[in-house]
Amino acid sequence: MLPLLKGFRFIWLLALAVGLIGATVYFLKHGRAIMGDLYRPHIILARVAEVPLGLEGGSRVEVMAGLPVEVGCEIVTPAEEGVVSAFRFLGQGAPVVSDRCGATLAFAGEPGQAFPVKLEYLVKQAGGGEEVIDSRQATVVLVQPGEYLKIRALETADQKPLPTLTVPQAVIPYAEAALKLEGKPEDYAVLFFVRRVGTRSPVLQIVVPPEEPAAFRPLVAPLKRYRAWGGEVSGFAAWPGGVEPGTRRKPDPIQVGNDDDLRAAFEIYAGLFKAADVPQITRACLSLKQAEEGHALFTAGDVDLEALKAMAYKGWLSAPVNVVRAETAPTQSRSVWRVEP
Repeated sequence: MLPLLKGFRFIWLLALAVGLIGATVYFLKHGRAIMGDLYRPHIILARVAEVPLGLEGGSRVEVMAGLPVEVGCEIVTPAEEGVVSAFRFLGQGAPVVSDRCGATLAFAGEPGQAFPVKLEYLVKQAGGGEEVIDSRQATVVLVQPGEYLKIRALETADQKPLPTLTVPQAVIPYAEAALKLEGKPEDYAVLFFVRRVGTRSPVLQIVVPPEEPAAFRPLVAPLKRYRAWGGEVSGFAAWPGGVEPGTRRKPDPIQVGNDDDLRAAFEIYAGLFKAADVPQITRACLSLKQAEEGHALFTAGDVDLEALKAMAYKGWLSAPVNVVRAETAPTQSRSVWRVEP
């Protein structure tokens, strides 16, 4: 047995040595070209309205008609001394040429119209000519100018897109906003509400720990800035519970109705509130009636849509997303909490 183990060890060491020799030979043969590409003047990343563009030119970026749009990039500069570089921006109207990779463009037209935009990285030659050494292009799609808050999409609890508005009980809404805020995004919070059609009060969405239902808390969606829209209007995204890039943190689903609300019609809303007002809003919208391990019963507050809108920051309550509850597969699990009208 021992000679056999020694034989396997020899084969493994031999394979490792051959691999290292092969890697060394490959790097000696191709390494200069690889390192040359790293330092070759080129565009590292280009953006339109702070939205990164893909390398293949298929990116589509929504911009508000008539508002200024910032186009820019990060680059690797020429290593040779005396080489002069410039940048040309092609959109509507005359091209814009700059010695820095940044320009302000504007696109006029009707919402839904699409226009090409292109960024060229130029090197001016000694004879007076110029060479385009790299470029990026995209399509801008015009949308109606103005601020908004809306629910952009719905997903299942395991983050699969919902193709229709027939939804299970656990749903993740993705909210999107274009807003001019006073202060930092951290000073605000998005809350979600679900109203069964025909009832008065929308139900504030909450998190209820099964082991301690009385320690419930509102399901807050932090605002995350991700783009510019022009002027002082920025683009924000919000998921219930929040999302932390680079971590395993996932959004928390909201609850569309009680367990026995199959085939019922509902409306889902997103509202923007000052973070400091969230505890007061929670008390106004829900009161705990009964709690025991694994279950909690709440009573909805006397807050209709108009009262809810009055509590929101500058009245920002989204238009409803109308859905119908229908489980696509039988489930034995029951929700931790339910609400009485």
